[in-house]
Amino acid sequence: MATRTTAAHVWAPLGDRRFRIGSAAFIGAQVVVWAETVGAVEVITSHSASAAAVAAIQTAITLPGMVLGLLAGAVADAFDRRRLLIFSAVGMTAAMALLAVLEASGHAGTATVLLLTAALGTGLAIQIPAFMTAVPEIVPRPLLTAANTFVSAGTNVARAVGPALAGLALLILGSAGLFGLLAIGLALVALGMATAGLRSVRPAEPERLVAAIMTGVRHVRGSPPLRAVMARSALFLLFGSALWAILPLIAVHRLGLEASGFGILLACVGTGAVLAALTLGTLHERAGLERVVSAAGLLLGAVLALLTLVTEPVITGVLLLLAGAAWIAVVPALNTLVALLAPPWVRGRALSVWFLGYNGGLAIGSLLWGLLAETSLAAALLVPAAGLAAGAFAGRVWPLTHDL
Repeated sequence: MATRTTAAHVWAPLGDRRFRIGSAAFIGAQVVVWAETVGAVEVITSHSASAAAVAAIQTAITLPGMVLGLLAGAVADAFDRRRLLIFSAVGMTAAMALLAVLEASGHAGTATVLLLTAALGTGLAIQIPAFMTAVPEIVPRPLLTAANTFVSAGTNVARAVGPALAGLALLILGSAGLFGLLAIGLALVALGMATAGLRSVRPAEPERLVAAIMTGVRHVRGSPPLRAVMARSALFLLFGSALWAILPLIAVHRLGLEASGFGILLACVGTGAVLAALTLGTLHERAGLERVVSAAGLLLGAVLALLTLVTEPVITGVLLLLAGAAWIAVVPALNTLVALLAPPWVRGRALSVWFLGYNGGLAIGSLLWGLLAETSLAAALLVPAAGLAAGAFAGRVWPLTHDL
């Protein structure tokens, strides 16, 4: 079942209009979300010096995916995915517009920002399984790995573009203007989802949601290869989440940067991911998925450990390039492996279980490392670094028996 993909093939799925427009809208939503986190840091740090409050931004984005993940996957298998994508984008637009109004009127406190950030996370929790389940129906199987890699690389481009644009917009428009601009961007995302021409697929006799969720969970539980992917993903994300949770604190407290500087650091992560994506196909072919995932875990752990020693923004940026490369070497590969291992009738639910681990690892890890940072910023980096180093040997317990 191996599906080989070289770097040149990453662009091949763009030949399909539906994938081209749909992925642009989906990635555009990621740009907005990552841009909003920069504005959220600006607003929250103006109200509070709490490290936990800043780290909670990441939790607010990812917690809805953890809570709603299984339900969203079952809904994606049972209902019209095109309408789900449009509905979620419209809801995210409304949340962002409300945030802009509240900030402009001076009523956007820490709790309000976190709540509306969670509303954006809820929209993403609906969008992700709906879109990723639609991808195998748009592109042929030989291009599925390329399509997922393109989407994941695009998401990491969003990590670079979103924060960079947010930093510029903050300087020119302020936080309220930034949120207003992002609301317009989400309205365009909704328009893109409406015009992409994605297939509106639903079963003739859909299962009841509770029964559908339990069927999906049983399928994953009964498949050793899928269980291994889920376990490895959750482990990497639990400890790897420290990168996203602690990076704002490094930017503001250790490096003395403004929110725009934090945006530049996020851009370094995204740039490293994009550059690495161009060679990942060849790397997976030569080294195999197991070795790549293990090596990437060691690399990210080393970056987290080194960040405890670095106080120069330029050196920090270089390390973050490596962190971005490590991240994209693992996350899209394991996501693609789930899509390949799961049969079509349960693919949405299998992916939703994966995204449950994805969001759960990020949400729980971000909260954990944020609380630990209240006591020691160094410990909040060294403990997950040790966890990533240990996780590099998890293949002995949960081997990845299939390659891409």
